[in-house]
Amino acid sequence: MDEKERKREINRRAKKRYYAKNKEEICKKSIEYAKKNPEKVKASNRKFYEKNQEKQIQRVREYREKNIEIVLRKEREKNQSDEQREKNRLKIKSYRERNKESVKKYKEMFSKTFPEIVEAHRLVKNALSRKDLIRSSQCSRCLKECKAQAHHEDYKKPLEIIWLCQSCHAKEHRKHKDKI
Repeated sequence: MDEKERKREINRRAKKRYYAKNKEEICKKSIEYAKKNPEKVKASNRKFYEKNQEKQIQRVREYREKNIEIVLRKEREKNQSDEQREKNRLKIKSYRERNKESVKKYKEMFSKTFPEIVEAHRLVKNALSRKDLIRSSQCSRCLKECKAQAHHEDYKKPLEIIWLCQSCHAKEHRKHKDKI
């Protein structure tokens, strides 16, 4: 081993020790940076993946081969959740068909009680159909890839929205239950 390689090895070991001692702090800083700079992180990840695409594909193949039971179980769970989602959708549809009058009354009551919310939803829907607004493909909070939902911080500003995934949107509304 020549001098350069020996120094690299010493440096690598020192970095490993430093990381082991300061792992929590490093992780927190990394998460904060990712939240503040989602576009930079996404670009960096994309660049890394493009450089190492073959290695990444090989790594995934090896993982799938070694952990086939886990992979198959996760796929079954995903399919079950898709099936469950479809069952729930059908239940809701069935409920609405059986209870047309009460659903209609609820919608009317909601429209009378919260006209600014209904108007904001209508304006967003129209803006999306006219392509004045473009739906984000990821949540602005957790950065999860999804069909994002429009969230209004203030219904008086109907086109000032934040794109959130379903779970972040629900959390946001639970936080502000008292406002409605």
